[in-house]
Amino acid sequence: MQGSPRRGNPAAGIDPVEMGIGMIEGVALSANYGVFRPPAGAIIKQRIQVIVAYIEARPRRMHEDFRVLAVEAMQKAWPCKN
Repeated sequence: MQGSPRRGNPAAGIDPVEMGIGMIEGVALSANYGVFRPPAGAIIKQRIQVIVAYIEARPRRMHEDFRVLAVEAMQKAWPCKN
């Protein structure tokens, strides 16, 4: 993957913004398995806002695995109604 010329580390070929979005989209796939249920048409911006607000409200947990926190955030925001 080629990094953006304005962001990230082009020498390493990794753009942290693109990597973060990719991780969020990957975690969002959990919705397919009944882990949480986002509203129809939810966009990446909404997912980011939910995750950022959740993590910022828990500063002591910022060292934890982002993917775990992201799933927790989306579960809390959009629980499955079984």
